[in-house]
Amino acid sequence: MRIILRIHIPLFVLYIPLYGIYLSYIGKKSTAHMFVLRGILRAESQEKILIYLMVRESGYGKAIAEFYGLSTNSVQKQLARLEEDGVLVSRLIGKLREYQLNPRYPFLAPLKELLKTALNVYPDSMIQKLTMVRSRPRAAGKPIVENRPRT
Repeated sequence: MRIILRIHIPLFVLYIPLYGIYLSYIGKKSTAHMFVLRGILRAESQEKILIYLMVRESGYGKAIAEFYGLSTNSVQKQLARLEEDGVLVSRLIGKLREYQLNPRYPFLAPLKELLKTALNVYPDSMIQKLTMVRSRPRAAGKPIVENRPRT
């Protein structure tokens, strides 16, 4: 016998079978950012942190806070909570703490699927900024080249 819990969230229907979590999108893609996983996560900043770390694979608290325009303190608190819950792991690199999704987290695969579905609702401009990683400053006088659409 298979038991499925069905929860209605604005624009989504969440199905939680015994073996994982699936999110069905039932609305149109919005142009404004929204807290997609409300009711599943504790705070909007948790959603942003998890999506950032899923897309970029690792990150620092200050970089995440600056990317989303959040306070560093609130991001650090959520990072600590997620690490305490076992969702994230961190390591020190010099004086900086780098975070990433915990590869040993038992629900990592369903969490990534949930985050990928939530990411599809984000505006294209936000997705593009998330996937573009620049680790060093642009050379002086170097021309700016427009990003080509992916094919």
